[in-house]
Amino acid sequence: MILGATGTGQTKEGQAADEDVVRKLGEQYVAAFNKKDPKAVAEIWAEDGDYTSLDGRAAKGRTEIERLFRELLTGVYKDAKTKLITNSVRFPAPDVAVGNATWETTGGRAADGKERPTVRTVSLSVATKRSGQWRVVSALSMVLPAPAAP
Repeated sequence: MILGATGTGQTKEGQAADEDVVRKLGEQYVAAFNKKDPKAVAEIWAEDGDYTSLDGRAAKGRTEIERLFRELLTGVYKDAKTKLITNSVRFPAPDVAVGNATWETTGGRAADGKERPTVRTVSLSVATKRSGQWRVVSALSMVLPAPAAP
């Protein structure tokens, strides 16, 4: 979800350490999604975080986020796998990270149960560092248009 870096007045070492932790949030998301573990997915978010899914459903708070991912991971994404394709992150403040990532998901299903083609999505996320812990406070995703045929 989140992930690169620009200056904020923070030491290079401190920023590099924070960047590593923030990057791991994306890795944790991929691992939890692919294991179909909605609780582990939700743990990436702050207690008061929010998420807007590809289909526009909004979840506020870790409990609702877990419930939404439980539905998705046992429904349309039951057989799906996702991977991180590109990512970038910047730190507008030492305790705030803004990330932009591109994902590729295969094996998803449409509402009628038919397998969807590979879907590429982009996400925009904001994470904050509270009490020494980085967590996502807001994230939304959208489907990228399919590449034009030659």
